[in-house]
Amino acid sequence: MLSINIKTYRKKFDLELSKSKMRKMLSPIFYAQYKLTIPCTQKYINGNLIDIGCGYSPYKSLLLKNVSKYEGMDLVHYNEDVTHIGDILNKNPFHENQFDCGISFEVLEHIPNSDEFIKQIYKIIKPDGYFIISVPHLSRLHEEPLDFYRFTKYGLIEIFTRNGFEIVEIEPKGSLFSFLGHQISILFVPTFWQIPILKYVVLFLNYLLITLPCFWIDRIIDKNGVFAQGYILVAKKMD
Repeated sequence: MLSINIKTYRKKFDLELSKSKMRKMLSPIFYAQYKLTIPCTQKYINGNLIDIGCGYSPYKSLLLKNVSKYEGMDLVHYNEDVTHIGDILNKNPFHENQFDCGISFEVLEHIPNSDEFIKQIYKIIKPDGYFIISVPHLSRLHEEPLDFYRFTKYGLIEIFTRNGFEIVEIEPKGSLFSFLGHQISILFVPTFWQIPILKYVVLFLNYLLITLPCFWIDRIIDKNGVFAQGYILVAKKMD
């Protein structure tokens, strides 16, 4: 029963904080997305951007500073930002070379055929365009049963290069403390999310005591990413 309640509360705060700056306070892994993944992404994106597996599109407002158009794709119509509903593996609705760039955050591990997914992405990105992903390496099972893979940096390099991309950057994000801190955060914060005012006190305490310390400890003690919680990869379409 507790597990069911936590999952329910997680969905509620995912929705409530999806467009809020407070979202980065939820856990070290969320914080890393804002501190590492988004700044890296902003260096490369321009023009028309496609966000594959966009969910609630929590990063849209940050990415719009760098692109002229944002389009989102997912299996479910989470909100108005999901402009394309469907599965790019089963029926790719896009034209070849349609987008200047693309992103896909925490999605590749849920794709049963990684090679085919990257091939479809390759088709829709313009030559010399960039595709940026983030994926977990250390992670609990999630979104079951659609949780298929964990990737090392060498696996990511291999799968992208054999499908026509050039690797521009690949960086670790988080480590053991971020992984453990995330597990604590997603149990601690949802437990209080139904209590007005207190929920924000708990979120702030979580931010100070778990999110920030875990993120910065990992940055200090695991600079080489030996125990990387996940990776950010920037790939360029070579034609």
